[in-house]
Amino acid sequence: MMESDEGTFTPFGLEYMGSDEGGCIIKEILKLMEPINATQFKNSSDVGSDITVWANEVPLLSNLNDNGRYFWFHHSNGDTMTVLSPDDLDKNTALWAATAYILADISVDLPKPAGTKT
Repeated sequence: MMESDEGTFTPFGLEYMGSDEGGCIIKEILKLMEPINATQFKNSSDVGSDITVWANEVPLLSNLNDNGRYFWFHHSNGDTMTVLSPDDLDKNTALWAATAYILADISVDLPKPAGTKT
């Protein structure tokens, strides 16, 4: 499951919660993000409040980014598309689209978390 709830700021890479084998797959995918400098991988036990409920069922991904300005506009009257950086938005779109495409197209499924019933 993929969540992008940290804003659309400069992407650094992805935060991951799941099996070690799945983490290796995500690290390989992130190598392909070198042209947009979004290669960082963070293994985490809390990738996002909106998706953590599924942590025991499926692997989870969330964006790592430069979100220091997140609460400048979040849920305010200024929370509009006009405050977004088109370049950062394009990079986030590329990161998520490429990741989703690769995960859908590879010959193996991203392994489920340990202890998950099949």
